[in-house]
Amino acid sequence: RIFETMQRLQQTSSPISAQSLFFVLQYQAQHQESKNYGPQEIEAVLALLSNRLLGILEKEPEGYVLALSAGAAAKRVGALARALAAESDPSLS
Repeated sequence: RIFETMQRLQQTSSPISAQSLFFVLQYQAQHQESKNYGPQEIEAVLALLSNRLLGILEKEPEGYVLALSAGAAAKRVGALARALAAESDPSLS
């Protein structure tokens, strides 16, 4: 949702860098009592979300852009979570 919001505010689909996202999350952590994520954690999540299996983000030279809406991305992550849970616990399938 942060990507979708940032791109809407910028009124563009220009890439968002991991560093820009770090600063947004750092601001949120200070003002909304949420977890403060480090640059390496953010890079790891961005790499996962841009993996072909999920296809939620697309990696570009300047950063990442959304490939799906936030709702479609949530459904895709949910489907992956259910598949992984079923794989680890056959009684869930």
